[in-house]
Amino acid sequence: MKETQLRDLISEEIKFLLTERFGSKRLQSLVNNMSKWEKAAFLKAGVKTGLDWNTLTDTDLKVIKKSPKQLYGKQGIFLIIASQDFEFKDGGRSYGWKRTIKKGQMIGMMIGGKVAYITSNGLGSKAKYNSGAKVGMDMTGARSVKGMSEMPHIAFEIDNSDKMQALKSKQAMRVNLKFGATAIKSAKEFKQENLDRYKKALTLTADKSEKIHKLVLAAVNHSNALVAKALAEMQTNGSSELAVDIRGNLVSLQSVTNLQNNILTSYTRYTRYDTDVKNDADYGGEYSKRARGQEALALTKHVKNMLSNKFDRW
Repeated sequence: MKETQLRDLISEEIKFLLTERFGSKRLQSLVNNMSKWEKAAFLKAGVKTGLDWNTLTDTDLKVIKKSPKQLYGKQGIFLIIASQDFEFKDGGRSYGWKRTIKKGQMIGMMIGGKVAYITSNGLGSKAKYNSGAKVGMDMTGARSVKGMSEMPHIAFEIDNSDKMQALKSKQAMRVNLKFGATAIKSAKEFKQENLDRYKKALTLTADKSEKIHKLVLAAVNHSNALVAKALAEMQTNGSSELAVDIRGNLVSLQSVTNLQNNILTSYTRYTRYDTDVKNDADYGGEYSKRARGQEALALTKHVKNMLSNKFDRW
């Protein structure tokens, strides 16, 4: 999955989570204590890490009778929550600035045995080239397992081992579905884009009667029909890609559009060479004629594959 696609997907996921309730009342209460910015950053980093907040329930959060110091170096994901109200003095403030921590507020988080930070890669330990804000109390004296252990707290372990793969599959499927619904936009728009490219290339050629033009138009009409069918039925293949059913065989829609793009790109080159042959017969005509012939052969082959629904042929 491309990074840009993942970012778009996570943004959609967070918009949903910011307005909907969690399956876990504990998580719901936890994020309600956060500011809007803190909440969005925490949820986004979690989704990127592989935490499917939507499907986690209270049964997936288990109380662990251990302190952060005892959890140091232990594999797993742990939430350190304030067990009562208390005053915390920031160790970095010379004037003794204090902050009131409320019961149920997140003190911190531990992942893989280390204090968790919100980084560019999600939730994880702080590193030299991957620094970020500490999850929970990002204050001097609260950024260590020792500091968190000295506060009144309760630790929860998040058991999401059976949900991580499901989240990855859901993300992959939604990205591929978005390819059909958003990247292609609509069957009507896709059809118009293909026709516009065909007409633009056609205006460049000197000969409007050659059969190659009719072949390309036939390929455009065929691919347009397949896209319309795929977007109407919204089926996916075994790889969770948006697909079109052709005589009982699910074919990736992307392979259809890739072939159509190759046809139109080749067609544009063909029409330019054709014009060069007519306009530059004395000096460049022979080269352009050979190049036009090569493009014609390639086009004929691609169009034949398109009309025969053989999208994996080259």
